[in-house]
Amino acid sequence: MEANEPGRRGRSKPGAVARMRTLWRLGTRVLICVVSGLVAMPNAFAETKPVICSPVAGLPATVTLPNSLGLSPNTPINTVVWRQSFTISGECGKDSGGTYPQTPRVGFLLVGHTSSTAGGGAQKLQLWNGSGLELFVTINGNQYSNATDYALDLGVDVPNIYGSKNVTFSAQVDIELVKTGEMTVGPNNLTSSAIPVLFLATIMPNYGAPYPVTVVSNFLKINGLNSIKLLPQTCEAASPNTTVDLGKVTLGENGFGNSVNSTSVGRSFTIDMNCYTNGTPASYKLALTLDPAGLSVPGQNGVLALDGTSTASGAGIQILDGAGINPVTFGNLQMVGQFGVDIRPPTSFSVPLYARFIQTGQTVSPGRARAQAAFTISYP
Repeated sequence: MEANEPGRRGRSKPGAVARMRTLWRLGTRVLICVVSGLVAMPNAFAETKPVICSPVAGLPATVTLPNSLGLSPNTPINTVVWRQSFTISGECGKDSGGTYPQTPRVGFLLVGHTSSTAGGGAQKLQLWNGSGLELFVTINGNQYSNATDYALDLGVDVPNIYGSKNVTFSAQVDIELVKTGEMTVGPNNLTSSAIPVLFLATIMPNYGAPYPVTVVSNFLKINGLNSIKLLPQTCEAASPNTTVDLGKVTLGENGFGNSVNSTSVGRSFTIDMNCYTNGTPASYKLALTLDPAGLSVPGQNGVLALDGTSTASGAGIQILDGAGINPVTFGNLQMVGQFGVDIRPPTSFSVPLYARFIQTGQTVSPGRARAQAAFTISYP
């Protein structure tokens, strides 16, 4: 008697998956440069003199995604696949004579953000079509309640004192790359150059949104978006078919064939998978579901009915956990692991199971016995 277990892969179901915040935290300080001109300023501010800002420390003007970042269509929705945090600091003051109609403040202009805002002050930036990804930028954890806010106010005034850098500021910036939708294509159409994300600016908040803005410098760029790899799946079966050979079993051996529910000596087997793991920016849970490829035996857990090629009768094949104690429940998710998303060589992973013959009829007729089950990989 022998049993065959063919496998099949399943797609993850989008759902409420907790966002996992990990990796690549970088505490750095940022240089702030001189005024470059006026942007979106109404006529009332035409005579306004610019503000200058200078660095307190060095400038990480470009942040680069790791070249090992790989994503799959099965990566759960709301997974944070990359995150970086840093601190910016600088000094600001008036550049020349003249007066302001009001005291300006230090702020940021988020480039290319959509018309909506996310909770906690994270402004969304759509990347390429079909990526299923969005870039979230959060500054000091501030939340912006108005969808038209495009200037992010740091709340730091620049006093109207000529020729003096009389105010310092600092801000915590968090940037996250988040999977928010279905991923269908890789970033093949993206340039290899850095993409601007944030401008340092002075703003006039008392005049209402959208705030009049003076751009001070091109502050932050992100590089490496074009190096993200699109993987066909997160885990895959090492073989499309797993075969379990239960060997030749003699009636009466170990009591098998003497009564209904008597069982033979069984054999252990594994469902082997390759999963992308090891030092990753995101993680996911892995689950396995077993289902009969044909019929199951009613009223008996984990028992597969013999298929039409079998010549034996009065028996079925029972699947149990790796310890050979508890029968599996067909159709139920079995949590088997938690992994990260990476494009490094995949890690082998095995799910241990156990199979045996079980008497299902009043008598067992000898012959060839086969049954089939299908397994589905999912990411709850």
